[in-house]
Amino acid sequence: MHSEIAQITEVPAGIERFARQLVVAWKAVLLYPPASAIPTETSEIAATTLREIVATDGEFSLSVQKNGLSWSGVPLKAQNSSFESFAVELYQRSLAEIRFHADADRASIATFLSVIATDSADIQAAGGIEASLTNAGLHGISVLEARVAIVDADTPTAAMHEPSVAEVDSLVSSALSGGTEDLRRLVRMVGEVNAAHAWLAASSTRGFDPMRAGDRVVELAQAAMRLPAEERSRFQQGIGDALLSLPEDQTAALLRDRLLPSARKDAAAATIVAAIGLDDLCRALVSPG
Repeated sequence: MHSEIAQITEVPAGIERFARQLVVAWKAVLLYPPASAIPTETSEIAATTLREIVATDGEFSLSVQKNGLSWSGVPLKAQNSSFESFAVELYQRSLAEIRFHADADRASIATFLSVIATDSADIQAAGGIEASLTNAGLHGISVLEARVAIVDADTPTAAMHEPSVAEVDSLVSSALSGGTEDLRRLVRMVGEVNAAHAWLAASSTRGFDPMRAGDRVVELAQAAMRLPAEERSRFQQGIGDALLSLPEDQTAALLRDRLLPSARKDAAAATIVAAIGLDDLCRALVSPG
């Protein structure tokens, strides 16, 4: 599937530098007592770079993997033992994504890192990483928590929770009404193509209804418009992937009867068509029968 994200091959130098500084600040938090000035000083160095990035390129996010971080799907180059250890700590605390906002400062970074340095069992006992960061008064940095079970490559048969159709309907309704937290949960759901696929496929108790499924795609697209640009692009890509995961005849009917007509006058619907890409769009419209 073609998209602008697939064409990104290199992480900006400023973000690479910021990630390295973030690891240094994290190590300072681990090594020095809270009263020491060193963690604050190292956090200020990272905050200075962060301000430069946000001023030039806007807010951005880093995705968390088991042994590294990535930006827009591209792994950061700053890979060494300390960097990998930092990524593991984030991963073990169920972090899926970290978003850095315009109002982030050294206090934000210091608070974030001090919570990350807390034992993972204590974080879970406090209600999870999002709750722990909120309780610590964090500002300027937001996170997406991996609430779906994380499955390692060597345990592919582990059970995954998939939200019910009713749960997703509720999330979409709330997100369209301005519910920020439910919008974040919706982003996570769309990241799981199987869950999004199930929601689109269950368009009618009497069988697949391309108009109702198309309505759901448009609702997701409209919710996506509230996201920051980088996150919005990934979300739109996930919607397109879920749409193409339907049986070919259903995908073709959804596109032909609902999404393409809507895209002529609805900017949100048009973004999903663009995310699918011309080649995949043409292939999808030529379905058996």
